[in-house]
Amino acid sequence: MRAKLTAAAAVIGFGLAAAACSSAVRPSAGQQDHARVSHSSARPQHSGRSVVLAAKRRASPHRPAALPKPRRTGVFGAECASLRGADRHRFRDMAAMPAATAIAATPLLSDLAHAIRVAGLAGALNSAASLTVFAPDNSAMSDLGAGNLQALLATKPDLVRALKYQIVAGRVTPTELAKRRVLTTLGGTKIYPAPAGASYQVNNGSVLCGKLKTANATIYVVSRVLIPST
Repeated sequence: MRAKLTAAAAVIGFGLAAAACSSAVRPSAGQQDHARVSHSSARPQHSGRSVVLAAKRRASPHRPAALPKPRRTGVFGAECASLRGADRHRFRDMAAMPAATAIAATPLLSDLAHAIRVAGLAGALNSAASLTVFAPDNSAMSDLGAGNLQALLATKPDLVRALKYQIVAGRVTPTELAKRRVLTTLGGTKIYPAPAGASYQVNNGSVLCGKLKTANATIYVVSRVLIPST
C-alpha cells in the first residue's frame, strides 16, 4: 500500500514539475501580445507616399540627366568659324542688321563692303525687301588682281554691274541650291548652283559659309567673284 502511494506521489510530482517547466518556457497570452506590440513599434514607419516613391525608384531604371541641346544657328561651311572670329555673337547680331550693314560689320568681307560703299549701293541693299548675296570674301576680291580691282573701283557703272552679278532677289535656301535651281541675278546673269560634298558650288566658286541671315537677306560667302562667262 505504501509502495503504491509512493509511486502515485512520484507521478504527481513529475507532472507538477513538467507543468512548472512548461509554464516557465511558454509566455502567457498577455506577454505574447506585448512582444508583438514592442516588435511592431521597433520597425521604421513609412508614409504611404514614401512607400510609393521607393517602389517607383526600384521599378525605374537609372536614367542619366538629359544633356542640354546644342544651339543651332543654321549656318554651314568650313570657313564659318573664321568668319565669326572671336565674337561668338556675330551671327546672332548680323540677323538684326540689314544686308549692307551686316556685310560692313564682318571683317572678312571688308573689301566687298568697301566696294558697296564706293558704288553707292548700301542704301538700296539695306532697304530691299529680301535678297540673297553671294558675297566674295577678301581673298576672292584679291584674286581679281590689284590692278583690276582698282580699275573696277574707279569705274562706277562697271562696279555697280559687277556687284549686281553677286545678288539675287528673294531669299535662296540651301534646298534650292541642292536642287540645282538656276538663279538670275539683279544684273541679268545666271548662277548655276550644285552640291559639292557638305557644301555647294556656284559657277566657278565654292560656298565657304552659307545661310548667314540678316534682317532682309541671306548671305552665302563664296571663294570667287561671280563674273559672267563671255
